[in-house]
Formats: sequence, C-alpha cells, structure tokens
Amino acid sequence: MDSYLCGEYKPIPLHLDTRNEKEQRDEGPLRSFHRRPAHMIDDQEARDTKDFLISKFVEKLQFSIRDGRLDPIERTKLHSNYYAVTIPEFIRGEGPYTGADKVAIQISLQLLLPFLRNDVLVAEKMALRWLAAETFMHELMHAMNCVLVGTPEFPHICRSEPYFEDDKFCELGYAWQLDNTGGITRMLRQYNSFDPTKIYPGFGLMNFPNSHFSWLSTNTTVFLGGPSSVSDEFRFSPYHQSWYPLIHDKEFWTHGMKQFGMQLLKPRTAATIVTHLDTFYARAGYRDPNVKWEKRGKGYETPAVSGDSGKDQNG
Repeated sequence: MDSYLCGEYKPIPLHLDTRNEKEQRDEGPLRSFHRRPAHMIDDQEARDTKDFLISKFVEKLQFSIRDGRLDPIERTKLHSNYYAVTIPEFIRGEGPYTGADKVAIQISLQLLLPFLRNDVLVAEKMALRWLAAETFMHELMHAMNCVLVGTPEFPHICRSEPYFEDDKFCELGYAWQLDNTGGITRMLRQYNSFDPTKIYPGFGLMNFPNSHFSWLSTNTTVFLGGPSSVSDEFRFSPYHQSWYPLIHDKEFWTHGMKQFGMQLLKPRTAATIVTHLDTFYARAGYRDPNVKWEKRGKGYETPAVSGDSGKDQNG
C-alpha cells in the first residue's frame, strides 16, 4: 500500500499493451508501481496521502452484505462466484477516464453467517476470521484505486489498475495478498489423523498468476506481451500447522510485526502440494475425484485419492 501511494510509477511500453483502442481510451495508459526505499519516503508525505485516501473513502465508499458464493464451512455451491466484490460507479467527464462517483464493497452473507453458528469449531472460526479479514483487505485495495482515479492529487492513477513490481497481471487485491503471504489463501478441510470423524480446518496457499486466470478481472487484467509462461496448473500448498497459532497471538502483532515487518506473515507450507482442482476456488474436500496429490521433496508419501471411497484423504 505504501508502494501504491508513495512509490515510483513507470509507464508500460505501448507495444506491450494488448488492449484494443476502446479499452485504451476508456481506461487510460498502463503503468507499474514499485517500492521506494523507506528513507526516500517522507513521513509527512505518507501521512498526507493516507489522510487524503481516508477522506475519499469517507466520501465515496459504502459497504453492504449480499448473497455470496461457496459456504466456507459446508462448501455448498451458490449462485455467485465471490466472497466479496467491489463495484465502482464511474462518472463521465471531459477526459476519457474519470473518478468513481461511488464505490460499493459487497461482502458475502455466506462468509459471515458461520460466525453466528454454535456448531462451528473454534479452529474453524479462527480460520474464518483470517479469511474474512484478508477478503476485506483485498477489496479495499480495489476500492482504493477507484476513489483516487481522476483526483488532481494522484494524476498517475488510471482506471486500469497498475502492475505491482514484476507481476504479470494488474490486480491490486491479489498483489496485496501475494506481497503479504506469497500466494492466495484458500480454505482446505483436511483429514484429522487424531479423530477421523472430524475435519481439520486449514488453509492452502495457491500459486498465482497463471495465464488462464485472465478472466478473473476482464476489465483490468492485461498480460504484458501475451499469456504468462507460468504453468496453468492449480497448485495448493497446505499451510504448516505452526502458522495458525502465530497469527492469533497478540505479541506477534504488537511486537513481532513492528520489529520485522510484513514478511513474518509469509507462512510455512507443507511438503505436499495438491493440484488439478476442478474449480478456480478450492472445493477443499479431499473427496473430490479431480484432486491429485503430488510429492514435493524427499521422505514424504504421496496420498492416493479415490473419488469413489467417500473418505477424506490425509494431506
């Protein structure tokens, strides 16, 4: 976020812009933004830009709750594909791209309902808190760009979201997640070796970006110079169990984060990865016949997955 507000912006060469003429005209030029060393960011400048951003949020941002997608606990399919969505209402002005008159963040009802249930495990609620917080911040990054477009104070901000560093896509929400944890967090409901009748809730870290993800954000995502060369496979690395108590420890946030910074959030992951999920969002159960486990490193067994057995497999 500091890089976005106070970082260095660079233009993307026109020959790498794969948009059509109308998209270029409506969305403005493509840019990338980069970190500036901390000593080069003036404290007063940082405070002023954040104060200005907050004032724009107060003026234009609204929240609502709507019907959502997958229930994170029951994993039932709903009619929408998102936990949350940011919807800007752009106004037309003299220029080709102007600021948003209003920006709405809609949070999925299904993401919030499990907090009111009395049959959800404490561990599941802790995981849901993290997922809800990360979802909220993801959407806030999109809203940040929307409210700053067209403001004289940020003339370099365009409707087409900027690329962060060497990312192959312009998607601010995922850029924020990648910078914090090194991937995209998805919930996985795992086999509990201590009590096979119970589910062990946890997270998987999803690889990103892949070339076929361009449909994620069709109005902003433009791959530079064509499709990414990264593999199209889904890859989920289950989080190591030591990470879970860490993020719920008060001293981790009050002391550790202040001393060492956001890199502490990057989780340790298990030595086994899951690939070939049948949907973009992890359906998370190991009963899925389309889930395959792969061995990564020596000394680890690769679980076989049977879609007909009806049993969760140990990851």
